[in-house]
Parts: sequence; structure tokens; C-alpha cells
Amino acid sequence: MSLDDSSKLTLNDIDRVFAFWVVLVILWNYGYPNAEPIYDVVVAISLFFLVKLIRNYNH
Repeated sequence: MSLDDSSKLTLNDIDRVFAFWVVLVILWNYGYPNAEPIYDVVVAISLFFLVKLIRNYNH
């Protein structure tokens, strides 16, 4: 994404692995809506490291 055209955001500008992480976090939040906030944080961080491992494996 160029600095002169910040109004457009394409999927190529968004890291696809990050998008996968966001989907996993959303699924967790809808799957376990009554989970305590600390579990939300723990799962989000755990999924971050899982996605980071996937990224490193693919590169």
C-alpha cells in the first residue's frame, strides 16, 4: 500500500496469516462466549504463536 493512497486496502496488503489468526480468534469468541477474559487473552496469544509457527514453516 502506498502512502499516497491510504484509502484503499486490498487483501494483498493484509497479511493472509494474520487474517487467519483473526478468524481463529473470532471463532473462539463465538464458540466460547462465556469464557473469562483471561482465557480470551491466553487463547489469542496462543493462536498468535501457532500462526507464527505456520508462517515460519511456510517460508
